[in-house]
Amino acid sequence: MHLTSEWKQILINSKNLFKNFLIFDLRETNLKTIDNNISKSYLSFSRKKKIKLPYNIINSNEAAFFLKEKFRSNIYKFSYFGKISNFAKSKINNVEFTNYCISKKKL
Repeated sequence: MHLTSEWKQILINSKNLFKNFLIFDLRETNLKTIDNNISKSYLSFSRKKKIKLPYNIINSNEAAFFLKEKFRSNIYKFSYFGKISNFAKSKINNVEFTNYCISKKKL
């Protein structure tokens, strides 16, 4: 989800589409969110950088609030810390690579 400008809407739309589990990833930080701003944070697989994708880095508290508001419970987070991709450029170089599992039932 960290490479799409519509990540929030995709999650909202998927709320009733999964039977048991919804699994997705985000890039998080304790700093200010960079969301859909390719002038501050982007990913490009081309050395010429003609095609840039937003490299969204979301404040951890904002991500937690959004997920709890939309999904209420059974939100499981697995994460590790590291440097952003070599293909990415951002003012934030170290992020929390978060993987979420939202379950219809308590695990």
